[in-house]
Amino acid sequence: MNKIHTHYDNLKVARNAPFEVIRSAYKALSYKYHPDRNPNNPDADRIMSIINESYVILSDPEKRKQHDIWIETQEQCIENKKQTNEQYYHFNTESDDIRKTKTHSSVIKIVFNHIISYWLLYGVIIFFIWLFIDNSLSTPPKGPKPYSKDPIISSQSPKTNQYGSTSPEDIPTFNDLFDAMNTKKVIQNKPISPVPLNHVPITSTQSKYIRSENAPNGTPWPQISSYIHGYKILNNDGLSKVTIDNSQNNSDVFVKLVSLNGPKAYPVRNIFILAYEKFTLDNVTAGKYDIRYRDLNSGHLARSESFDVDEISTYNSINYSDITMTLYKVLDGNMETYDLAESEF
Repeated sequence: MNKIHTHYDNLKVARNAPFEVIRSAYKALSYKYHPDRNPNNPDADRIMSIINESYVILSDPEKRKQHDIWIETQEQCIENKKQTNEQYYHFNTESDDIRKTKTHSSVIKIVFNHIISYWLLYGVIIFFIWLFIDNSLSTPPKGPKPYSKDPIISSQSPKTNQYGSTSPEDIPTFNDLFDAMNTKKVIQNKPISPVPLNHVPITSTQSKYIRSENAPNGTPWPQISSYIHGYKILNNDGLSKVTIDNSQNNSDVFVKLVSLNGPKAYPVRNIFILAYEKFTLDNVTAGKYDIRYRDLNSGHLARSESFDVDEISTYNSINYSDITMTLYKVLDGNMETYDLAESEF
């Protein structure tokens, strides 16, 4: 029989556990996950609340009895639904087999006669399909989608929790909730690896590059790693984080987080990061993005491959992305990067 997530699972005890075992489990979990012992984790209060609620119910004989009745009812509903689906599938499969047996020979005969009658037409169609495929294979892949330097205001809204679901697929395990005490629910975490600066061909334009004292909007570069004053901070209604790690490099960088969600790519964050430092972009809205940046010492431009920022709702929480993009000057990263034209930055 299918099982659902219960207060017994929250305290990691069997459903027939005596009160002494339940109390011991509660004390052990409270000691391990109390907010006072985890001051830097924002989920500590929520997880401790889960522990307390489960103990209140299981330590009270009447509440525990009602909880056991609820468990039995929910699991029986799931089992009945499963049996109904199996019966429906068996019936339709049997009907399909009978129907296929009756029509198999007649279908073959009709198709054969049709091909004989129109063989010349099908031959011409196949020839043009082959010609089209051959030309497509010789065509180089397209570059990035059209780019707009002006930001496009997004109407995306933050995702909300989904509570009260009894489907086993939507219910996270107790271990998933408690893992959040020490590590964030990371959906992606990829380093980014630009083309090595010493491998980039020097063109006539690059040789004349001189670092400006100001950002492109005329604002002086910040004294610390931060957002550049004067640029709008967009796509800021999510829960996810993207960290740009420039700690491996000896040059400052001008970085753009670029949204790829619309018909045109457009920047939603503009950041200045000092050499040997990191910067974290908070509250990033779910969607598809890439990173584009300029090395302020050499002027070289590059972009990362695209990546997804995800937010996945469960029955009482949202799992979100916490991504670190590491900028290297050597070819040892996990993410492909590409040279970037000035018009695409």
